[in-house]
Amino acid sequence: MLVYLTLAAGMLLAWLPLFGRSLPFSDDFDFMSVISEGGIPGYLRWLGFFRPLGQYLPVWLFLENRGFHPILVLSTHLISGILLFHVCRSLYGGIRLPVAVALVFLMFPFGYEAMVWIANYSYVLAPMFLLANLLLLLEHTKRNWPASVTFCLSAGLALLTSLSHEILFFATVFSGLFACIDARTGRFRSLKSIRGGWWLPFAPIVGCGLWAVAYYSVVGQSRPKRITGLHLQTIVSVSFRQYSLTDIFHPWFSAVTRPLAFSAWSVATWIACACLISLLLAGLIMLSGIPAPQDGRRGTGFHALVATLALWFGASLIFAFGGGYSLDSRKKYPLLPLLLLIACWFCRALRNKLPVSPGAFWAVGSVVCCSAAMSSWLIVGIWKYESARYNALADFIVKHKLRGHVLVRWKPDLNVAWPQMARTVGYRFDDPAALNLAVEYRGGSDVNVTSSAQATAIRYDPAPCRWFFAK
Repeated sequence: MLVYLTLAAGMLLAWLPLFGRSLPFSDDFDFMSVISEGGIPGYLRWLGFFRPLGQYLPVWLFLENRGFHPILVLSTHLISGILLFHVCRSLYGGIRLPVAVALVFLMFPFGYEAMVWIANYSYVLAPMFLLANLLLLLEHTKRNWPASVTFCLSAGLALLTSLSHEILFFATVFSGLFACIDARTGRFRSLKSIRGGWWLPFAPIVGCGLWAVAYYSVVGQSRPKRITGLHLQTIVSVSFRQYSLTDIFHPWFSAVTRPLAFSAWSVATWIACACLISLLLAGLIMLSGIPAPQDGRRGTGFHALVATLALWFGASLIFAFGGGYSLDSRKKYPLLPLLLLIACWFCRALRNKLPVSPGAFWAVGSVVCCSAAMSSWLIVGIWKYESARYNALADFIVKHKLRGHVLVRWKPDLNVAWPQMARTVGYRFDDPAALNLAVEYRGGSDVNVTSSAQATAIRYDPAPCRWFFAK
């Protein structure tokens, strides 16, 4: 219970500013139109079995109440963090290291776009089912469930993973390797010695196969064709391009973006923040005092690393079939648990040789957690500020019946203050493809955002927080 309270306090502290009314952006408007008019049948006619769980559910809840989305995404995020803790503990033992890994996942905004953008909830949901499957396969020997029940549960979780998002399809296929791992030694056991039967490692493949059959059987009008040609170099570039994880720290270097970390905070937010900080630090203090035998050491087991690297390979392989890997942060979210599991293996190997004292665990953990929380506050503040300006821009265009070429002058221009922002989102907030979705949803005509001096110029004035025609 102490672990769960600590993880919950850390997660809520980091993402506290996310609570409140969410604002739609870009693709959200397409989903809102289809779901509000046609419901589930309309979605299936449009996209078939392309991410029905991960995209239909959050948009439908958003249409019911704009405050539901943060609750949904943070609840799923917390469950994934708890599952990651248990997977790490099952593989490498102890408490402090699994808690540290889970807190890094829960508190840092490396994959923030998946959490703040409504339709991108699919990137948050899929890892939860994959982690649940890994835990089931790792600990199936501890349960007295019939082999058929374990097999069906694993296949069902694999199916739910693919129904949420296809990004972890191949990783799920390879996840059956974890049924072959002896958690005590971290080494592979023979298929004959698997308690659930030699067929248990193939359960995830069955679940993924069921989704593939459904996906290619029910053809939606706009279902994406996922195979666009092989891009084998992507398998390597996914690992190399994780350098872009540092993009989230760059806004701290700009005097324009820094104030947005606390711009919309109320007195209640500050009080909640103080309470959560106290709970988190108290939890870290108590966890740091756990006796060494309870936090004991365990052999790292090279085979556990091999199985985890297979998951990473599978998560990278999907991009070889899907047009390549881009650096928008939503695609980093499903990769984070796998990256942290790999890091956990190396940390355990190092810690077996260089044990960490309780004082060092508390001091380092407190600094890292506070840094993570502040980074999340800043990123969420930037997103809320910019998405509000984006929706206000669409309202202005529709109100004044603008069409044709438009020159948009942002003041302040966050793309200048934070040059990596467009990279983490995938495009600018005034990109015509994204802006016109909001305009069309409101009944307006398409515009073409340009830098031409002949275009109709509009500017944002931060004092009254409104858009005006530029003189």
